[in-house]
Amino acid sequence: GKLEIKFSTVKDKNWDKMDVKGQLIKGGSSPEEVNDHIVYRVENGDIIFNLTTPQKGEYAFKVYANEDGDREPKNVCNYLVTSNQKQDNAPYPRNFNDRLGAKDAFHAIGLKAMTHKSGYIESKEDEIELAFQKTGEGQIDLSMNLSGSTVHSEMAKRLISEEKDGNIIRYKVRFPGNGTYGLRLQGNRGQGNEPLYEYIIS
Repeated sequence: GKLEIKFSTVKDKNWDKMDVKGQLIKGGSSPEEVNDHIVYRVENGDIIFNLTTPQKGEYAFKVYANEDGDREPKNVCNYLVTSNQKQDNAPYPRNFNDRLGAKDAFHAIGLKAMTHKSGYIESKEDEIELAFQKTGEGQIDLSMNLSGSTVHSEMAKRLISEEKDGNIIRYKVRFPGNGTYGLRLQGNRGQGNEPLYEYIIS
């Protein structure tokens, strides 16, 4: 019920400059799209999809990408996925459909990830520590947000602690139990919060 699929590009292509998305469709007499069961990231020039199937059955996994001049991403690859899982898989946290990891604003502001550079983290621990370094001169207020099926806003505040040491900011995040969680580093440059770095922790 869980897959990781990696794609490389030819030399003159750059995933960072392409609009990419994955789609999971449940088979059967009435096919329907399955939401929040796919996340993806770009690492070392490769694009990596992680997907889970919610229940036993057959699914179509479709990859879409655009090229120069395309208005909309085109269907470039299809997989038939057959799952014989015995237990249901919960969806990933909502609103993590865009590329995981650093956003364009993260680099523009002059931030650097000191610990976890991958946007997808597998961990058996009930706590994780993330550190970031400010390398730019501009002023920005940073905050970390935790989301998951068992996490509400007041609980999230209690589960995250922040520590500043010069231009280094550390976040210690505790997880309330086994499961899959989303972490989003946000920044405010005076015009409201914007996403800077996104993680899925499984």
